[in-house]
Amino acid sequence: MARKNLVDRRIAAREELEAAKAKFAKLEKETADRIGRLAIKSRLTDLDLTDDQIKAEFDAIVAKHAKGGKP
Repeated sequence: MARKNLVDRRIAAREELEAAKAKFAKLEKETADRIGRLAIKSRLTDLDLTDDQIKAEFDAIVAKHAKGGKP
């Protein structure tokens, strides 16, 4: 079987890249949904916090639990 020419290989690579981007976007949405469900269950949504305050708390959690102690 003949090797694909450069144009065909580039097209195939672009298609693979787009598929990977779509998969990554799906995983990000699933992660966001999970975090959202946990926030609701823990009643985080009942607190009067700004987005910046919530992000700071998430950053503190990451710093506490990340390997090496840094986000």
